[in-house]
Amino acid sequence: MLLNSALKNYTYITLISFIGLLIYIFINVPNIPTADEWDLSYFVERFYENKLTISDLMIPHNECRMPYPHIINLCILFITRWHSFTLISFNLILLLIFYFTLRKYTYRALNPQKTNVFGIGFLLIFLVIYSLKQYENIVLSFDLNYYLSVIAAFWSLSSLRTITWKKVIISMLWAHIATYSYASGITVWPIIICLIWLLSNDSLQIKLRYTLAVVAVFVLNLVLYFNDYHPASGTVINKSTNPVELIPYALAFLSNNFTTSSTTAIVLTIIQLISVGSSIVVLFLNDKAKFYKSLPIFAYGLWAVIVGFMVAHGRASLGITQALSPRYCTLSFPFTILFITSIIINIEYISSLTKIKNVQKLSPVFLYMIVAFFSFYQVKFIEMANQRNQKLEKALAFIKASNFEATEVKEMLYPDANQLKYKVEIMKKYNLSLYR
Repeated sequence: MLLNSALKNYTYITLISFIGLLIYIFINVPNIPTADEWDLSYFVERFYENKLTISDLMIPHNECRMPYPHIINLCILFITRWHSFTLISFNLILLLIFYFTLRKYTYRALNPQKTNVFGIGFLLIFLVIYSLKQYENIVLSFDLNYYLSVIAAFWSLSSLRTITWKKVIISMLWAHIATYSYASGITVWPIIICLIWLLSNDSLQIKLRYTLAVVAVFVLNLVLYFNDYHPASGTVINKSTNPVELIPYALAFLSNNFTTSSTTAIVLTIIQLISVGSSIVVLFLNDKAKFYKSLPIFAYGLWAVIVGFMVAHGRASLGITQALSPRYCTLSFPFTILFITSIIINIEYISSLTKIKNVQKLSPVFLYMIVAFFSFYQVKFIEMANQRNQKLEKALAFIKASNFEATEVKEMLYPDANQLKYKVEIMKKYNLSLYR
């Protein structure tokens, strides 16, 4: 499928672009941990003192339990002596595997007649996944928790294309990984149950067995998740209980990949919801087989909407008046993926309605315009990425000079000078890459 003859040229473009991104990061990003990546030093110290336990890996970070991202990061860290580029590269390669898995699954589900439209649509999805707007995420290896959560969620739902015990068990395993990578993974479980009831051709009794099995494993995950649960955050907040107040936040969140304006994002989300709704109607009325094959993709986009309300709830409770942040681009891209897929479906349907060649040729124009816009949209973030790299270079120089109070250090690396000094001492003590 990687070199599917119909999509081969698009695959080459994707791979060349990906290699270019890796080269850019390798040349321009200094080898120094940033932000939450410094928190891995706790596990490093515990490991070398022979005290590292599963309980350590399960310690909540920003209200999330993340043992699987921690285990992966630590394995890479010890092999490479904490070379940040290898941690970043792993994340990007994992995303590339996800991208091609998603493309393969969607191609088989839709069996598109307009392969060029499908190819262009998935180039846009590639641009969204590696958008320079979230450059901060791209070069922050600790954000494996975001990546692993959204990827495991897709693999969980896409496993249910056919419903068998084997597929359900695989789906639950991926849901478990999503749950223990980022808190939003918890919401995958109810969607699994919905897909079982929508896609299974088995008897009511067997559907109930599937459901009971999923519920039992879900409850077990919740018990383990909240057992001895002590979030690190000491801030007590009064969370909003009015769902209406959360709607603007959630709508803005869902278009985070396309704009930096909350108002524009809300309008764009409404347009996207219309496109998604029309694609559902089109498939259901005209090709029920494709509709049911595509249900896991629609469910994946629905999951992003739920995540949007979770993020909105958290930000509203803190008094934050907008929901756009580069850190949340990853969490919102499942919905963006669904939107782009809906455009592909709608274009196919419009083309099938008429035999007029000019109409058929013009039907993909809207998609091409979005690709062009999004490509130019990236240009504004290239300069920001270069500026960030320059600040990181300055911060690295200050760290090597043992200046932990510098503005660049607090802004780019870690806000607490005393804690950062202690974490740097751990790197020195165990001869890790920055001090080898």
